Amino acid sequence: MPKFVNSLGADDRYNLMLGLIGYLLEHPHCEVAELEQVFKATNKQIKDTLHLINNGGYFPPNGIDTYPFWVDPDQLDKEDFVEFSTTVDTPGAPRISQAQAAALAVGLIHLKSLPTYANDADIAKLQEIFSKLEGQSATPVIDIKPGTLDASRAQILEAINSKRRVRMEYINRAGEQSTREIDPVKLIESDGNLSVRSWCVKTGDQRNFRIDRMSKIEILPGAISKEADEMFANIDELSDLAYNPGEFDHDVTVEVTPEAYSLVSQFAVLHEPKRIVDGVLRVTIKVGRLEHLGKLIAKYGGAAKVIEPELARNIVRDYALVALGRKPISVTEESAE
Repeated sequence: MPKFVNSLGADDRYNLMLGLIGYLLEHPHCEVAELEQVFKATNKQIKDTLHLINNGGYFPPNGIDTYPFWVDPDQLDKEDFVEFSTTVDTPGAPRISQAQAAALAVGLIHLKSLPTYANDADIAKLQEIFSKLEGQSATPVIDIKPGTLDASRAQILEAINSKRRVRMEYINRAGEQSTREIDPVKLIESDGNLSVRSWCVKTGDQRNFRIDRMSKIEILPGAISKEADEMFANIDELSDLAYNPGEFDHDVTVEVTPEAYSLVSQFAVLHEPKRIVDGVLRVTIKVGRLEHLGKLIAKYGGAAKVIEPELARNIVRDYALVALGRKPISVTEESAE
């Protein structure tokens, strides 16, 4: 099954670039495939970010513009190989303020308190370094801030470890936004997307929520539901599917070009995709609410097409007719349930 491509936001790409530079300073000659494994990113994301490194530098007001790092673009694009070099001596560890040092130290203490990291030697070493570090009052040379996805993931992980309920703004697959309360239990990664298996207060059922669709996350006081407690007690039995189909979900066969692979990654796939022509795949997915299908297919501008069932095709057709200011032919909201 193909690895569906998802784009990175500016902050997440910046963080990936910093991580790549740090890794390549220690491993200056490596395959792109190695970086894909280390950073859990796609080939395109890695290459796009490495090209950005060649255009990044620092520009002192009274000095010479300097580009400290270089990745050979020909080897990168033609051979999927990274030849990394530094053009100037790097200044060493970045200077940080006392407030930043304190924040990092507190973060390490929190990580050390989690069972997963309780005996982590790297964290112990970092704590030793911070105990000897003198914060600098000057403005830091490098200021690293987490991207939206990183910050949301950290909050969800904190809620899981403390068994607390979360309130958030959430955008579903149909692009509809709502306020939800969930009891997060387990992180799930599928096709490059990170989700959390949770007990949903609104639906009274287990649901998966993609973290990149969350905003305004707030960890609430008080206990989680007894249903979520049961999920924690049986955590090894929880499904790792990014989407868990329900009893009354519909089987929908679609054809997608590479530009629409991300559509398929949002749903449970019933079998391996069948290649129709170069880059075009036919695959059957599980869809819960067919009335949302028109909007989802329209987002991909012809790169996705519904093959069957006829009801699903009619829904997409009527959505397109309404978008053109024409009257739908036959599909009602009731028949789409």
